[in-house]
Amino acid sequence: MEMIIHKLLLVVTAVLLIIMFGCGGDSGFNPDPNSPSGQKINGDLTGHLYVSKEFEGWSIDLETGRATQAPQDGWYDYVENYNGMHGYQNHNGTGFLLVGIDCFRDLDIYLDCFMKLDASGKVIGEKMIIPMGLHDTKLSRDDNYIATIYADQSLDSPLATLMIYDSANQVVSFATMHDDGPGGNSESYDSGFEWLDNGQIIYAYKKSIYITGPYSAEGTPIITLPESSDPEGDLHPVPDEPRASPDGSKVAFRYVTGLGHYESYATIWIANIDGSDPHQLAHVPGSYQLFNYLDWSADGKYILVGEWDTASGSVTSSQENRLYAIPSDSRDIELDQFECNGDHGVICVRTYFESLDESLINSINLFSNVFEWIE
Repeated sequence: MEMIIHKLLLVVTAVLLIIMFGCGGDSGFNPDPNSPSGQKINGDLTGHLYVSKEFEGWSIDLETGRATQAPQDGWYDYVENYNGMHGYQNHNGTGFLLVGIDCFRDLDIYLDCFMKLDASGKVIGEKMIIPMGLHDTKLSRDDNYIATIYADQSLDSPLATLMIYDSANQVVSFATMHDDGPGGNSESYDSGFEWLDNGQIIYAYKKSIYITGPYSAEGTPIITLPESSDPEGDLHPVPDEPRASPDGSKVAFRYVTGLGHYESYATIWIANIDGSDPHQLAHVPGSYQLFNYLDWSADGKYILVGEWDTASGSVTSSQENRLYAIPSDSRDIELDQFECNGDHGVICVRTYFESLDESLINSINLFSNVFEWIE
């Protein structure tokens, strides 16, 4: 009889483990929905918002608004200083790419690095160490390649280089980003890039957005913004943070028109992947246009943006972004900062993340967050 009971306990334990961790064993990365069953707080939005907050990774369930911290035990054993982390670019939520600044010291010189982590926070393979100058770094959507933007900070006028590594950390392609006119220095290259499903890369550099061939660093311009009329040589407007739609047919980007003390003045624009039909997505009434991070939903129906709340007429370092999910087929619709009433199909995205009183809020602090909308 005791033997039967023991076997039953083993079976029950195994079933509970399968329920808790699933067949994939994702080590607790999936959010713990702590709201009533079946409740959807953000309309028909699904998936998770992956947030990097002060070097910590969080996953927010858009249906429930609840957030779960990604595992990070031992990260300080890998790097002395790190400037952020990214979810896997295939958006399956099963691992991370950790980017380290000054992660390794060789004599009196600090070097940068990046490394792949599984869902439990364990490093996969070898740490990749390169000279100082590492910036944006992302995994391809098939997980087999890593692209990074690198600029040698020892040069007087460093130019950015887009580099692609394979799974063995061998360089398979690299190219200096195009320098078409004034401003080819360290202040003009870090404007973001993204992998497409077919291995192409879109990136912003100076006045243009470029697209490469599959798993190639050589880019061709698809969009170029007009020259500035500022007689003092202001480089704006410039494109920033290009994001391709899930089907690869369109690109959304920030159209940056100027810089302030804390902020960059920018709106969100969309164009076809060949650069045709560029148009503004939305605007806020008034003089300030401060749209920040953006990403597409997995079905391509929405673009999630952060928009700085400037209703007070001033901007401070502690200001927060309001989160909007805007239908991607919108054309220069008006957003209401004072109340979100669902006009034009816009959804004010609410979560419990960073809420101080367990209430749903519609904001994320700009200076501590970068987000990706993962499936």
